[in-house]
Amino acid sequence: MNKIDMHNSIIETTLTLLQTKGLGRKTSKNILDVLWANRNETGQLFEMSNLHTILCNTTSINKSIARFKIPDKFDLEKGNSNARKIISESEKLGLKIIDYYDDIFPNRLRSLSDAPLILFAMGNEKCLLSNNSVAVVGTRKPSDYGSDVARRIGLKLARNQIVVISGLAEGIDAAAHRGCVDGPGQTIAVLAHGLKSIYPASNRNLAGNIVEKNGCLISEYPPSEKPTRYSFVDRDRLQSGLSAAVLVVETAEKGGTMHTVKFCIDQGRMLWAVANHLDKANANYVAGFRKLMDEYGAKSIYWDNDREVEAFIKAIRAEDFKNGKEILRQKSLEDYY
Repeated sequence: MNKIDMHNSIIETTLTLLQTKGLGRKTSKNILDVLWANRNETGQLFEMSNLHTILCNTTSINKSIARFKIPDKFDLEKGNSNARKIISESEKLGLKIIDYYDDIFPNRLRSLSDAPLILFAMGNEKCLLSNNSVAVVGTRKPSDYGSDVARRIGLKLARNQIVVISGLAEGIDAAAHRGCVDGPGQTIAVLAHGLKSIYPASNRNLAGNIVEKNGCLISEYPPSEKPTRYSFVDRDRLQSGLSAAVLVVETAEKGGTMHTVKFCIDQGRMLWAVANHLDKANANYVAGFRKLMDEYGAKSIYWDNDREVEAFIKAIRAEDFKNGKEILRQKSLEDYY
């Protein structure tokens, strides 16, 4: 089996497990790791028609998944049917499906304890491998000044060959994406739903511009899947997970941005917060900034101060160099097993 066929097999296998009743991301990952580690010399994972038997054998050789109930053959067949539909729909939409074991799957995500097993990508998926990346996040209802700063941040990072990562939401996200596109630079939009549609609809043109300008849209959800409040939180872990640092422009004490902040801390990423909006922001955003500083240990940055901006970019590159060379070197599939 050649490499392309192998990854096609892994993709179908992974989607089958994720689409099977009773199997979640963690259990599916445990099963896939065992199957991969015990693959035969041809590199073939298994025959889909024999999946139930192989899963039964897998539980007998690996204690980490033995406590989980193996789905019956009917549920597995239904999961496989759904998987094939997802693959077919993705092909029609021109999406790239990247499995966890693919060389192009970013190591920053692979290192997460709750890593996605599949990524759907539209555009230039190779920008996922850049070590130079910053998540720029904030409120959906920024001040005029906050929007302007977010756009200038995207523009500055683009001109310094740093990939901007955000969530394509209204407000700070959209402004940062636009600034990066205008750079011109590469930006990654992490979506909380399938890539068949764009939410919010007001950012459809922006999504198209991101793809046209050598960036990409990614999601861990099948193309037709709709967003939920839980998927937005799940999405936030990927924004910080892909990045060397998270830069918060404006946020209140409570809100979606704080989910990204908490993931940032848990994942060991650097956390920064824009400070020079305080005299122009409302009280909620001032309180949000103070919470970032006092409770989460964020570093402040005055974006109107060129010396501080240059110091920030230097810090990002130093972190990226360290992670890229010493910790998170992009490995090939064979390096893991």
